Amino acid sequence: MWADADISDWLEGAKTQLEWLTAADVAATAASPPRVNFQQVTIMPTGQPN
Repeated sequence: MWADADISDWLEGAKTQLEWLTAADVAATAASPPRVNFQQVTIMPTGQPN
């Protein structure tokens, strides 16, 4: 089981290696015509380094 310190260390490293999603990324996904009905949407970063 991970300790909180392990998770914090991973997160700090990930912040410098991943391009995190922004509010604009999510908004662009939701910007669709009114005739579109989203039942479920999963939005994730690609996980690729900058």
